[in-house]
Amino acid sequence: MAAELALILHAHLPYVRPVGKEILEERWLYEAVAESYLPLLQMLERVTAAGLPVRVAVSLSGPLLSMLSDQGLMARCRGHLARLTTLADREAERLAATPFAAAAGFHQERLHSLVHDLDRRQGDLLAGFAALAEAGTVELFTAAGTHGFLPLLGSDASRRAQIEAGVEEFTRLFGRWPSGLWLPECAYAPGLDHLLAAAGIRWFVADSATLGAAYPPVAGAAALTPGGVAALARHTAASRQIWDKRFGYPGDRLYREFYKDVGYELPLAEVTDWLVDGVRGDTGLKFYRITKDGLDGKEPYNPRAAQARAAEHARHFAQLLAGCEGLVVAPFDAELFGHWWFEGPDFLAQLFAELPKAGVRPVTPSQWLAAQPDLPVARLPAGSWGDGGDHRVWLSAANDWLWPEIHAAEQRMLELVGESALPPAVLNQAARELLLAQSSDWPFILHFQTAMAYAKRRVLAHLERFHALASGSATPGLIAQEDGIFPQLNARALFRRRPPLASDGPLRILMLSWEFPPNNVGGLGRHVYDLGGALAQAGHRVRVITVADSGAPASEEIVAGMQVYRVARPPEEGNFLAWVYRLNQAMVSLADQIAAKGAKFDIVHCHDWLAGQAGMALKARWGMPLIATIHATERGRNGAIRDRLQQAIHEEEWLLTATADRVITVSQAMAREVTDSFRVTPTVIHNGVNLPPLGARCPQRLARPYFFYIGRLVVEKGVQVAIEALAQMRHPADLVIAGKGPMEGELRELAARLGLADQVHFLGRIPDHERDGWLQNATAGLVPSLYEPFGIVALEVMAAKVPVLVSEAGGLAEIVTHGVDGLKVTPGDVAQLAAHMDLLLENPGIAAVLAAMGRETAARRFGWEAIAAETVALYRGRSTADESLPAYREAAPGQLPAE
Repeated sequence: MAAELALILHAHLPYVRPVGKEILEERWLYEAVAESYLPLLQMLERVTAAGLPVRVAVSLSGPLLSMLSDQGLMARCRGHLARLTTLADREAERLAATPFAAAAGFHQERLHSLVHDLDRRQGDLLAGFAALAEAGTVELFTAAGTHGFLPLLGSDASRRAQIEAGVEEFTRLFGRWPSGLWLPECAYAPGLDHLLAAAGIRWFVADSATLGAAYPPVAGAAALTPGGVAALARHTAASRQIWDKRFGYPGDRLYREFYKDVGYELPLAEVTDWLVDGVRGDTGLKFYRITKDGLDGKEPYNPRAAQARAAEHARHFAQLLAGCEGLVVAPFDAELFGHWWFEGPDFLAQLFAELPKAGVRPVTPSQWLAAQPDLPVARLPAGSWGDGGDHRVWLSAANDWLWPEIHAAEQRMLELVGESALPPAVLNQAARELLLAQSSDWPFILHFQTAMAYAKRRVLAHLERFHALASGSATPGLIAQEDGIFPQLNARALFRRRPPLASDGPLRILMLSWEFPPNNVGGLGRHVYDLGGALAQAGHRVRVITVADSGAPASEEIVAGMQVYRVARPPEEGNFLAWVYRLNQAMVSLADQIAAKGAKFDIVHCHDWLAGQAGMALKARWGMPLIATIHATERGRNGAIRDRLQQAIHEEEWLLTATADRVITVSQAMAREVTDSFRVTPTVIHNGVNLPPLGARCPQRLARPYFFYIGRLVVEKGVQVAIEALAQMRHPADLVIAGKGPMEGELRELAARLGLADQVHFLGRIPDHERDGWLQNATAGLVPSLYEPFGIVALEVMAAKVPVLVSEAGGLAEIVTHGVDGLKVTPGDVAQLAAHMDLLLENPGIAAVLAAMGRETAARRFGWEAIAAETVALYRGRSTADESLPAYREAAPGQLPAE
């Protein structure tokens, strides 16, 4: 496969809008315009006019867009460069008879050409980039707002505001929606993809280490995140060849030396007129080449030799690319080309000429993605392109003090948008100050201690202005003279708050679940069916999105008063997590289609992590409250996290509980488990049960009394304990097992080994009417689980007026009161379980009392009507769910009660 090059240039500077006299910081913009932005624009126009197959993506950040579109600021830039031509003329004359003549003459001609070109464009560089985009040479895109470091912001509301502010400013200036968005510092964290997708973004750039740690593992240069946004990972080796001065091209001895500028080399009196307040600084007139390490003994710069070397390096790089396979993503700060590496634009011009000879095809990200319909789906971890590939640069001992200040301001901003008393001008300016305080530039500078006093002064000034505006003690018009970024910003739209749900009336509820009858893997599907049905019975509009049987088409039907949509089951991809992500993407796509037809929703309620990505996506897209019911956890099911898949699932559960507005568990045991694992405080709303009619007939007559188990055949359900207990009973009995699972073969072997092959009956999956017949004629229903978040089967046994015998695992301990409405044993205790099974056979009186009390408990405490009412109260923010169970008196678990 021939190599394809996605060259991506990210242009960004901290925002500055000087008022009155010139300030030092504005020189950053003037230098970048003269050395990078305008030379790059000129280069791209030249190679396009020459007919070369040029494709490059250029990101322009919000602060840079605001400055480049500020006519007054660009006029100051032109004036500064015009003044510099005077210095360049003087230096060219002074050095005419020296070895520096060629360098001085080159810079003199270059500066005059730049000023002339700025005049020709009337200072409008953005129009030039827009024309290249129209020609198809450049794919323009933008960055998040003021370049905020998104993972360290305090809330999704702030992250969304940064993303949307950048997109809105780009759209205002270019009249088109960006397909990509540059994540500042390539800083990613799980969940950001949903905010990007909600803003209409299709791709972003990630560090190679971030994609390299994805799960499932990704072999290529790109992957689709669970939210459906493509992550393009930079090619480390190719990128380093260009940006690394020590090992790459920019350190070549023929290239111009960055650190020897006439602003520092000449006597101060000779350059004062071109400095700010007499402070030495760069003028852009640099007449030395790198020559060797250190700043002494430098030789004169030779422009022709440097350009020839740039051509050699371009040929070399093209050949390196030719040896690669597939997509090579090469993202760089645009300021590298021209500012830091002076010959960078010449190198790129030569590279575009060399790529066709090397058989390398330049592409833009959107162009490449359009030809990739089946990218692998993977979950990316948090990461950045900073030191260590993590967030340590932006959260360190030098800058950690600022984050609590920013988070407090973010919270205050959310409060402000709910206060109608603040005039829009005040609110909008407060939002600008907050966005500017969030810029990643300030913690970066503080960490590397390059201009610490300036960075601290800037961030504190923005926060001070924010709080003054928030308190009504500042005039927004005066502050806006300096901080006029994003002129059309609307704070109430940007930091929008959801209105509270109505205190009464029907709700429009969307439930997401990968299980729903008849596709029942465990008890989750039945829970969704019964809860949704009870909500519909109470007058609420309930829609359910689930998955169809394998090979079945997508469908829609009315079930128990609910509108149920089934998406087609995605094909198996060899990795369970990848399959789940595809399923969630299909759920989101269907939800969008339903909404497009006019459906409205008040609540999105997802059940377990398997529908969590879809829930998070719809919360981000629609601004709906997200409710998550956690029915079980990966750590609880397995006793620990032991492999990469389990770790990935654990992280999915963590992300869902962190993103959801409210978390529900169906038992106190699960609440403790969720709190311990994810540091959230859930609301307990117990599972429910419907009372079935009694008198069902047994489908088959057995010679001996029997105990009944129904559920999955997996280790944590403890069926093996029940079989071993059957072997230790004093009285003959059978065990009827309904359900399927990976442990079935092992359980059959166990029964045969214990000589119980004719006493243990495996029914497989059975319909509800057969289940009722087997259950209602059993001596008891067994729930011998080793791990059980709730235990819906125990409730079904009790509702059937059959004695229930459970292990004291998880939620089962909360359902059954030992010796009152059922019996409990220690999980995994074979002898204790056998003794209780014998007890029920020997004492039909005890069995009858337990059965009657069990049905009464099921009716009184676990009716779906009451559970639906508790759930609606939680939706509305005033949950009435009991956080503690009634204090029933019970015997010690495992102790035999008297008749």
